[in-house]
Amino acid sequence: MSYVICTVPVSPMRLLPSHVAEMVSQLLFGETCRVLETSSGGFLKLQCIHDGYVGYCSESQFIAIDWLSDETRLSTDWISEISFKGALMKIPFGSIISNLKDVGFEGRSINIERQPKNAETLKQAIQMFINTPYLWGGRSVFGTDHIG
Repeated sequence: MSYVICTVPVSPMRLLPSHVAEMVSQLLFGETCRVLETSSGGFLKLQCIHDGYVGYCSESQFIAIDWLSDETRLSTDWISEISFKGALMKIPFGSIISNLKDVGFEGRSINIERQPKNAETLKQAIQMFINTPYLWGGRSVFGTDHIG
């Protein structure tokens, strides 16, 4: 089975292999997916490791990997600037910065496995989404449907 990692700030996950198909979810920078099939037109049918969602994403927004990281470090600022393979980009809160090599990151992050699971931690995460607009299938501070 092959795996890929998202290399753009937010990648739309579509119901069908088309750029105009309904967005069912999103993948954030650094998220890992299982490749279920390669379809025509440059799309991959993927299953997100994080939440199990299945859909189609543009193949150009992912790179193939042959390993899965044991550590999950998440960006904790509303927006963080990173460099990836020499290109600067801004990634949203919750992007995974530990799964890729060649990432320049100097922002704040947490190791999710070591983070306490308590009311204060939840409150801090929720505050990042105050005033976030509704977006069908959205999963980021740029627009969200649900958090999960």
